[in-house]
Amino acid sequence: MNNLKSYCDQITEKTVMIFCSDCKSPLEVMDSKNLIIHNVLGGIITETNAYNMNWLRRCIEEEAVSQLVFVGHLNCQVLKYLLDDHSGITLWKEARSYVEALAEEIVGLNFGLYDRGWYLMHRHVALQVKKLSGIPYIREKIEKDKLIVTGIVIDDREPNLLEETDLDLFENLKFKLN
Repeated sequence: MNNLKSYCDQITEKTVMIFCSDCKSPLEVMDSKNLIIHNVLGGIITETNAYNMNWLRRCIEEEAVSQLVFVGHLNCQVLKYLLDDHSGITLWKEARSYVEALAEEIVGLNFGLYDRGWYLMHRHVALQVKKLSGIPYIREKIEKDKLIVTGIVIDDREPNLLEETDLDLFENLKFKLN
């Protein structure tokens, strides 16, 4: 399983895949029969976004979704914008703070630019999976073995390479989520 299409073709249970709204890869898997695709700006989960939280709850409860897969992608222009924007727009404050802390974490690491991007995105995915898993109704489903929450990172340029995120490794590093 080395690309998004083959990964999705192997999904046998009803699954929500959460993509960044900047990612173009969902077009490749729109026809997957067990897949429901959801786009979130920058791939950043916020419990204060009632639309996203209600949508996820409906999918889990009414569509019998048994798996959530959070998808990170390289070369995310939304995350780059958050790092570069200094406008002070209040709406972006929480997201910008999160992305800045995430980027600062990797500055001291001796990675090449390509590896740094993979590390940052795996870290982002792990933290978002952790955040999703902590939402009370999602946590309750996980504890009852009714729901699995996991994450993957794709290189959404050709050939759309895919790596599963080692949640234990990337969740437990020094960076704290809010």
